[in-house]
Amino acid sequence: MIFDTILPITLGYFLYDTTVMMIDREVYMHLMVVHHVVSLVVWTLAYYYRIFFYYILVMIATEVTTPFLHIAIFFFPKHGLTGTKVHLVLGLCLVAGFFLFRVLPIPFLAYSWWATRSEMLTLSPTLQLIAICTLPVPSILNLYWFVLLVRGALSKLGGGKESDQKQSGKKRSD
Repeated sequence: MIFDTILPITLGYFLYDTTVMMIDREVYMHLMVVHHVVSLVVWTLAYYYRIFFYYILVMIATEVTTPFLHIAIFFFPKHGLTGTKVHLVLGLCLVAGFFLFRVLPIPFLAYSWWATRSEMLTLSPTLQLIAICTLPVPSILNLYWFVLLVRGALSKLGGGKESDQKQSGKKRSD
């Protein structure tokens, strides 16, 4: 019942977000468009066949970090609010939330995939292929995006390559 309520809202948001990315090239990211389109297709198939509800609910739960992402990465910089204390707090909440909701569950998901492998073999070959190709992808993407977030945060806080280059350039000019 929860799935019947949440999934259409989430798919509607993904469709909206994909449309916005296609219209506004400033927020367009090829990988995000692919992520949204694949989610739209695979989650709809999972709903139709009544399979993988647990995994989809976990992936939907990861979207709790999206408001922080939109505010800290897109809204604040677009409106000249980068570097404010509020921006820093939101950025730290984004990194912490991203870790808690998207990275920390990965070992549990991997264990679940392993523990349910025999049940997955009862699916049709097409659904098995879809599961093999799509279930690990969000975890891989979340790890990749987390690394990008941490790198970006470190560069903003003075610990990244950009800051090191600025400091070394500053020392040379001194």
